[in-house]
Amino acid sequence: MSKVVKEKIPDNAVHTCPEELPDGLIDWIRTEIFPNDNYVIYKKGNVRGTCALCRYKITPKDGVRMTQSTFIYCPNCDQKVYCILSGSSLFKADYVRNIAAIQKGADGTVWFRQWHILRDESAEYAEGIEKYLQEIARYAVCGRNTGMWLREAKESYYMQYIRYATSDWSRSRKTHTYDGEYDFYHAGIREAVKGTVLEYADLSGYMKYKTLYHKNIIKYALDFARYPVLEFFWKHGYRRIIEQKVCGIERHCANSVLWKRSTLAECIRFPLRLLKVLPPHEWDMAKITRMWKASQIGKPDKDILALFHSDIYEDNFIAMAKYSTVAKTMTYLEKQRTTFRERSSLETIASITRTYRDYISECEQLNLDLTKKEILFPKNLDAAHQRTMRMIKYEESREAKKKLRDRAEKLQKLSWNNQIYMIRPAENSADLKKEGAALKHCVAGYADRMTKGETAIFFIRTVAAPETPFFTLELIKNQVVQCRTKNNKSYDGDVKTFVESWIREVVSKSGRINKPEKARSEVI
Repeated sequence: MSKVVKEKIPDNAVHTCPEELPDGLIDWIRTEIFPNDNYVIYKKGNVRGTCALCRYKITPKDGVRMTQSTFIYCPNCDQKVYCILSGSSLFKADYVRNIAAIQKGADGTVWFRQWHILRDESAEYAEGIEKYLQEIARYAVCGRNTGMWLREAKESYYMQYIRYATSDWSRSRKTHTYDGEYDFYHAGIREAVKGTVLEYADLSGYMKYKTLYHKNIIKYALDFARYPVLEFFWKHGYRRIIEQKVCGIERHCANSVLWKRSTLAECIRFPLRLLKVLPPHEWDMAKITRMWKASQIGKPDKDILALFHSDIYEDNFIAMAKYSTVAKTMTYLEKQRTTFRERSSLETIASITRTYRDYISECEQLNLDLTKKEILFPKNLDAAHQRTMRMIKYEESREAKKKLRDRAEKLQKLSWNNQIYMIRPAENSADLKKEGAALKHCVAGYADRMTKGETAIFFIRTVAAPETPFFTLELIKNQVVQCRTKNNKSYDGDVKTFVESWIREVVSKSGRINKPEKARSEVI
């Protein structure tokens, strides 16, 4: 695998890009783009417009009035068309689509060019389609180096983007795909990439591959040039990893592959033999991350794979080998299932591991000797955990109280009810202590973690009894880690349905509320 050559493409290289349009582009726009432009651009008054599909000026039947972003059926061509007000701020009012194509420069540089198709409200394009193409971006691939130039700028104004053309091309600091979606003109790919690093990228195959749902050929080509490891992933069938790299990797998975390294062994952060555990098409970035974290804890492969295939939350891996081997700890936790399932059939190894991690943390705070087997592996983990949490007292300072109060105020936006149940954040340490005492769990010890933004604790109540403790919920990375009632019993039934609705209707629309790089999960 070749090394990345770190030589910046000159800023003035943009002027070596071909200026002529690719052969056949205009015919492709006419036959492929315009027949899918299912919009009617209507005038103020809401009763007259022009259908972009049949080019006829229309008036809807039966006195129907056109309104923004709704659809009607064109009375002339009987096609379903969406209504856009002429001169409005919506993209479709001024532009048909964004399109892109590939060309090779005289010096061998591969260029991706991107245009707006400006809208002719008459749908006639009488001056020729060429007059309605506005080039907005150019992307260069020269060896392993890439560059991007723009000839358009955007400014945000009252929650809208104002676009304006610039007088010349400007170099972009970061190389990304500009302006979201586009249609790609496939012709000329083979000739453009021949003799370049992109010859091995199989751009045509990438566009045709059926299981890739989010395709972005420009970003794929730029990433392929910059990161040699993508060649291995593509040739060996790791399509899901490629799709995630092109579309964007979640933050907690971002460092699981060292994309800038030159060899595969340097890029993958665990022994390459472990890639054989799953067929290539089953790997994704979450599984790559999980295997990496498991390999940091386990030493023999069997321990690594035991963690990898378990349902244990990754942040709890460290508890599996801190004072004993992974194999011994997992054997112990499996034996504890019987005790825990007497309390609830919903208990899993993942939830028992969280309890064990909580117990180990409490033992450390109490300076208990974890080298003793009876302390490290108590016969009844649940009972031992109940004892240690009763011994823990959280001493608060005035500053800590203020921070917890500020944190609770920020979480108030997530309060919600559905006339039967309600949910609100814990407001102070007294709240947490009262909750823990009533439901007999250890939520009182979460005040410090909540203050630091590592977790968020919410109380679920019935609307009929808003002050009576009912269920306690922990939220990390906008995901429910646990939701428990009296004696640490987990949630189900109507409460689970309520929580799922809350996540969907409130939490998912409010942005991530925890700091993901510091997030931890514990058992309440």
